[in-house]
Amino acid sequence: MLLIANAAAHAETHEYYVTVSDDMQRLSVEAHFVEPVTSIRARSSDAYRFLVDPRRCDTNERIRVRSGRMQIPTEGIDCIRYDVDLQRAARSERRNQVLAKSNIVVSPADWFWRPSLRGNNDIAVHFDMSDSMYVFVPWQVMPGHDNAFVLSDSPESSAAPAVFGKFQYAEREIAGATLRITLLQPEGDIDTDNLFDWVASAANNVTLAYGRFPNPSPSVL
Repeated sequence: MLLIANAAAHAETHEYYVTVSDDMQRLSVEAHFVEPVTSIRARSSDAYRFLVDPRRCDTNERIRVRSGRMQIPTEGIDCIRYDVDLQRAARSERRNQVLAKSNIVVSPADWFWRPSLRGNNDIAVHFDMSDSMYVFVPWQVMPGHDNAFVLSDSPESSAAPAVFGKFQYAEREIAGATLRITLLQPEGDIDTDNLFDWVASAANNVTLAYGRFPNPSPSVL
């Protein structure tokens, strides 16, 4: 009920609900649009290779994919659901080769199919994760919600990596900002506390030059 109330309160926000399987093999997405959309795209030209069974929510009609693009009806659709082969998408990411198996790095460009944003529209993304799994995405945290984020029309935020699995997380307060630091797990042991402190120290150097950090809630991966 909380998520439904949030969708009603933000009439210009597309709502996405994302579930990651415990074995990190499959990512499932259900997207509800504030008005019918006629074009839904992923930023990567390879995203169609990882896409599994896209369908309309209302009729369960399968959506065809041709030349790497979803064939959306001319009248538009209000809702779509689809799965993504997460492991196949991850194999194209070099960083996964040096990380522990409890981490998986992918780009939203490979799994995040979305309409173009117009005016002051944005997208809210809610993740349903098990208690033992975490998520890092390059978007702003939605205040008052666990594992929920807001993204605006930013090419950079769509191309940056997303991370699922088990990893170290810490927050550090500096002048004008809270650093949200995610540390992936490599194959070997590392001194995590020193790395967190080093990131905070580097950010503090920025505040010395400008008086405060330019972003109030940056994510550092």
